[in-house]
Amino acid sequence: MDNDGEKIRCKFNELWNNIMSAISIAVNIELPMKTVKYPGSRNIRHKLSFVDKTMRHTTKLGSLMRKISKDQGFIDNKDDKWINFWINRINKYNKDYNRKEYDKFIDNHKELTIPTHDLFSDTWIKNAKEVFKKRIKIDKNYLQAQRLRKIQDSIENRCNIIHSDIPKWLHSTQDNVKEHIIIDRSVISNKNEGIRLALDPNTIRTHAKDTFAGILRKRNTKSIEQDVFWSNIYRLKGEFTECMANLIDEITIGEWHQTLELVNTNSAPGPSGIGYAITGRSGMICMKFIAHK
Repeated sequence: MDNDGEKIRCKFNELWNNIMSAISIAVNIELPMKTVKYPGSRNIRHKLSFVDKTMRHTTKLGSLMRKISKDQGFIDNKDDKWINFWINRINKYNKDYNRKEYDKFIDNHKELTIPTHDLFSDTWIKNAKEVFKKRIKIDKNYLQAQRLRKIQDSIENRCNIIHSDIPKWLHSTQDNVKEHIIIDRSVISNKNEGIRLALDPNTIRTHAKDTFAGILRKRNTKSIEQDVFWSNIYRLKGEFTECMANLIDEITIGEWHQTLELVNTNSAPGPSGIGYAITGRSGMICMKFIAHK
């Protein structure tokens, strides 16, 4: 009698464990979850969005394609239960892009349908690979559109702030200067003690006051603070000598003709652009004007 009760209890526990396992598997398939880690907190599980689900299905389909292509005998070792599992999965994958959010990225929904007949044959593998490539392209275009939409929303939000709340806009764009700077340690160096780390509040306060006073004080440079060289930089060194005084005399026409004979006829005097060859053939009035200017 005791043995019969023990057998019934074991059978009941086994059935209960099977039921809980089936429920757990069904929940994991129908309600896929992802783990998000936050620093300093426990792991929090969140339900996947439809975009994450679709991309996950595309990844699993690609993984199946790679396994089949890599090992031709991969399918031979699988039983009917595994085949039926993938038939159900494929039927579920074919419903991924029925949402209206994907309509503008899809021209023909039939091209995204994975066939369920002749499963894992060469023809099926070829068609599934084409569907896999199209799914990747659609997922990429959808994510790119979402990013652009977020950027556009951010720009519109910024424009609304500029037009409606200018103080908030200025506060967010300008560098905010802190009114209070906390200094809790300071490195002090001098000839006697070398370099040391000061932690005493009074010492830090004195050192910071002297340092920032020298950096932030208004500069006022006076001529008395200049050295002798810069103080006398604009002072005359002496009178013109005789050879320097001759440079002030006006050029005569004879000297001008002599100059024209020595210079390159292809060059021009100053920025005028008129060559010396033309200048030499000009009239006397023009020569006097050029020579005296």
